[in-house]
Amino acid sequence: MMIRLAVYACVLLAAAAHSAQAIQFVAKWGTSGSGPGQFQLPRAVAVDGQGNVYVVDVNNARVQKFSNDGVWLTMWGTFGTGDGQFDGPLGVASDRSGFVYVLDSNNARVEKFTADGAFVTKWGSFGECDGQFTQPAGLAVDGSGFVYVGDTSNGRIQKFTSDGQFVTKWGSWPDSCPPTEVDNVPILPTAVAMGPGGDVIAADTKSQVIWEFTSIGEPVTHWGMPGSGPGQFNYPNGVTVDGAGMIYVSDTVNNRVQVFAPGGAFQEQFGVFGSEDGNFSAPAGVAIDAQGNIFVADFGNNRVQKFSGGAATAVRRTTFGALKKLYR
Repeated sequence: MMIRLAVYACVLLAAAAHSAQAIQFVAKWGTSGSGPGQFQLPRAVAVDGQGNVYVVDVNNARVQKFSNDGVWLTMWGTFGTGDGQFDGPLGVASDRSGFVYVLDSNNARVEKFTADGAFVTKWGSFGECDGQFTQPAGLAVDGSGFVYVGDTSNGRIQKFTSDGQFVTKWGSWPDSCPPTEVDNVPILPTAVAMGPGGDVIAADTKSQVIWEFTSIGEPVTHWGMPGSGPGQFNYPNGVTVDGAGMIYVSDTVNNRVQVFAPGGAFQEQFGVFGSEDGNFSAPAGVAIDAQGNIFVADFGNNRVQKFSGGAATAVRRTTFGALKKLYR
């Protein structure tokens, strides 16, 4: 408890400093199509330690890799069920070792690749038991390499090692095998991200709220309700956390990204419906790099947009590391 309070105190101070930074449009890339750098429904985005940007291109059944400024680098994947193939990829994440994980939703599995797209391993199958999935849509990796999957239609989050060994699960879905019951939390997680102190942040489209859990599934807090006002949601479909602990949520049907302080206090929002710079058409995945640049998968406009104004990741790593040593 002492560590958690101290972490939040420091994160809140960093968040206060962040609030003075304006979020500004920087760049965009992508058009509708199937060629390199084109998209057919970009749903999720991730950034690796070198600042490279990975985008899951749903209807093209592939992952595309770009430089931080949107220069096309490579791509991999075709439609199918074989190793390195996809059917409805909906999530992507990168770990500290540079491996890239892709949530292959319609094939009910996670696939692991090198940063250049070489297949490494896979896990998962259709079903409701441990290590099985039904229409999974959220994916995140923590600093220790554990992989978290939003197993959407099974109403739970599952945690795995980096090579796919099942660790634990939480949510509330009595028909799963065995039944999933952790504090009776009813969730339909469509996005997951790593938050302050290693907590898990999940976007829940069942109740239109954002949940925060510990890394073993204990509920910490939640916020939000259905609607279009500040702090309200209509299909939250992406979530990420910056170096000050600020939480960014892509509010898909409301065509905006909302920003919250640790704990859920509304701070600001950006975006309206449209196709101009800074506008969105059903924004989906959102990610942030070590410099605080924000990347949004602009699903309906078949593009990725880049914004400045987030806090650098180094702020969070330094703060958490010092606090853990202080209170160990």
